[in-house]
Amino acid sequence: MAGLRVPAGMEMGPFCYFPDWPREQAERCHVLNRELMGELIRTCRAPVASFSGYGLTIRSPEISPLSEAEHAALWALVREHYTPWMAVTPFGQADTKLELLRRAAAAAP
Repeated sequence: MAGLRVPAGMEMGPFCYFPDWPREQAERCHVLNRELMGELIRTCRAPVASFSGYGLTIRSPEISPLSEAEHAALWALVREHYTPWMAVTPFGQADTKLELLRRAAAAAP
């Protein structure tokens, strides 16, 4: 165990992203819509972040792939605030890659 907490709304891992839900519904169900995900990535002060190969790739509730454009936009936002640190392969179900990132110095509070 890393002893680290997951940001509020991300407790369901890759299944936390309901991009098309209204904000009120997402907040009520403790998940993230498009607006809330963007806010979280921009304002989160976590010193490290990790995403498996499923991270930022799945839209719920359909459990279908995000478009390449939305996937790229989310990763671009992450990389504005976090820099790649290391990767673990194989990792977890389906032996995906686990990407570990550190908060970028310019993004630090």
